[in-house]
Amino acid sequence: MEISFEKVGKSTKNAQKNVETLKRCVKMGIELTEIDKKILSEVSDNARIPAKALARKINVHPNTLLQRMKRLQSKGVIQGFHGYLDYGQLGLDLHLVIMMKLTHINPGDDTVKLKEILKMRELEAFYSLTGEWDAITIWRVRDRQHLSEIIRQITATPAVSKTLTNLILHTYRAPHQFNPLK
Repeated sequence: MEISFEKVGKSTKNAQKNVETLKRCVKMGIELTEIDKKILSEVSDNARIPAKALARKINVHPNTLLQRMKRLQSKGVIQGFHGYLDYGQLGLDLHLVIMMKLTHINPGDDTVKLKEILKMRELEAFYSLTGEWDAITIWRVRDRQHLSEIIRQITATPAVSKTLTNLILHTYRAPHQFNPLK
């Protein structure tokens, strides 16, 4: 399927983003209409927007909106709705990145060998990498003592051979702010 568009002033960037999003969805077998893209854009910015307000904002009937939302959920495009918490107010004042070098892990064995780390409730995210480090993990902990306990648990895991810990000082853009449809 060939997708093209005309470049028209300031709308060029938006048109390019929309085309790229559409290409990705077509590759995955999901066809997104302009209404679908508007729904996704609005919901990714504010998942709590009432259905009637969203329908009015994107100029569709509320029943149409609800049908589209259900279809997007059933296709896995919308995978859930989440609240974004202030972890500092929950006593988790330190936000960390811990890089890991792993011992040789065969594909399929990774979740078994890393099971203890993946179960740790302080773990926010775990990503497998290419390059010098094998994994990058994001953590939320109470204080330095709690951090020390976490590092001790990680390094006691046979699958981990080395770590590098960095404290996140400021978050200028968080993952929940990502919206490729805007």
